Amino acid sequence: MTEVQILTIIISSLLSGIIGVVISIIYHRKYEKYRAKLETLRNLVGYRSDVKSVEFSKALNEILIVFQDSKEVLGAMENFREKLILNQNNNNLVNSYLLKLVKAMCKNLKIDMNKVNDDNFLQAFNIKQY
Repeated sequence: MTEVQILTIIISSLLSGIIGVVISIIYHRKYEKYRAKLETLRNLVGYRSDVKSVEFSKALNEILIVFQDSKEVLGAMENFREKLILNQNNNNLVNSYLLKLVKAMCKNLKIDMNKVNDDNFLQAFNIKQY
């Protein structure tokens, strides 16, 4: 083997390793971003029966950071916040905007909400009642 062939083998090996690492980092970041969004959605839905809970508030506050790349989600969150503040005595109106927020988050995550009836979503399980 000549020096050129050896150098070609070394350079191609290094380049393929570097390209593999870069691709792995890109996919890992995308996956972590997806997981953070999914966790925020899970917490929001999980604590929806108590909108005054710390956990629900935390999930709402996370939306600003986790879904910063989605104008639709941020707009739905702002609409929900306004309705929550202005219409604290009108649960139906607040719930409809919460549902819009969750649907926007699901759309961003490519989760099909068409299989879930809106009424089932709005009537959360609340064990405290029993």
